[in-house]
Amino acid sequence: CCIYKVLSLQEDFANEKPMLQHLIESRGHVCLFLLKFHCELNPSEMVWGYAKYCKSNIDILAPNT
Repeated sequence: CCIYKVLSLQEDFANEKPMLQHLIESRGHVCLFLLKFHCELNPSEMVWGYAKYCKSNIDILAPNT
């Protein structure tokens, strides 16, 4: 994607820490965020996709009457 390439080449954007991360780390905690550019690798997206898949299969196997 074009915008991905543009953003990934911006040094300040690629290495910028969010304000929330600064706050968490300033209080001595470790903060790990998910990848900035690959939301499809986010575990919650995978779970949501699986839930939608299961819901559609339940509707097929036991349709509402």
